[in-house]
Amino acid sequence: MAAGIIRRPAGAPLPGSARRRPFPTHRIQVSPAPAAAPPLVERNADVLQSFLSDAAHVPGGVATGIAFPKTADEVSALVRSARRVLPIGAQSSLTGGATPRGDLLISTRSLTDITLLPDSRVRADAGAPVVRGFSRAV
Repeated sequence: MAAGIIRRPAGAPLPGSARRRPFPTHRIQVSPAPAAAPPLVERNADVLQSFLSDAAHVPGGVATGIAFPKTADEVSALVRSARRVLPIGAQSSLTGGATPRGDLLISTRSLTDITLLPDSRVRADAGAPVVRGFSRAV
């Protein structure tokens, strides 16, 4: 057995302080999605061309269309209606991760709301510019 590795039976209680300090839990609150219609999906080849690769310039990107939702409800409607989706932001990935392979592209460009919550926290949409978020939160 390697130094520093302690084996314990499955289900055995954790030793010492680990038992007293539970890990924090983060829960996602889900509300029923209203019957929102998905936003217009742009299928024009000239428009799609600029979204078919990311900063890595991996060749062979193919997309069925691109949508620019403005609300979470519109994103939900798009995800429900599409067979495959690829969310895209700035397309600055250097790994080719934002290169579509037959996906419907969901741009975060129009998801820019930033809300200051009463308990001094901030809720930001996926496309909210970081600099804008900091200046509004301060």
